[in-house]
Amino acid sequence: DVRVSFEYVKCGPTTVMALQDGRSFLPYRAVRRGAWCFAQRSNDSVKKQLLSVGRQSVDELIESRQGELGNLACCCCLSNTVEGCCAVVNTPQIEYASQTHEDSLQVFRRITAEASTKKWLFRAAGWLVMYLGQYLTFAPLITLFSVIPFINKLVATSIFLLCGVTTALVSLCVAGVACLVYHPRDAMLVGLGIATVVALGLTLPTVGESQQASFF
Repeated sequence: DVRVSFEYVKCGPTTVMALQDGRSFLPYRAVRRGAWCFAQRSNDSVKKQLLSVGRQSVDELIESRQGELGNLACCCCLSNTVEGCCAVVNTPQIEYASQTHEDSLQVFRRITAEASTKKWLFRAAGWLVMYLGQYLTFAPLITLFSVIPFINKLVATSIFLLCGVTTALVSLCVAGVACLVYHPRDAMLVGLGIATVVALGLTLPTVGESQQASFF
């Protein structure tokens, strides 16, 4: 069985932002344009590749992106798997249509806001998975010290705070590096978050000592 779905825009004022292909539209997807001045490609070559990439399905797009690595693809198996899963859920492309009249600036602001929201939701989900993984790694220690009531509470609290601080620090560092080139303002905010997490981490020994003193 094959399931087919259609989306359409009713007649009336319409705004479309996508790659034009004759009398139709394709999703606009980024392509390589050359890294250096002497390696810049011609406009015709870029247009042909934009059309070729726009006609590809999501599966074909993932395979072509991974095929660019050649023999190094086996070294990035885990990274390619994560990239493929993210591409299925949130394909990096511009394909926008609305039943109202909007100028290009409004459309770009709307697309940027939606992309930013999805980006931070993915990062939050990644942090949560990393936190759960690290917490489950140290969870046997809680069971090990469960026979000692006071030590059990101290160990459980310490593991909870340690996992939260370390995973948040790693997530913020990754996000900061990712934003450093194209989003310096976001990188500064992430740096502020890292400083806050580090300051919180430095207060953990004091909190642990005070809790230990209150327990005994």
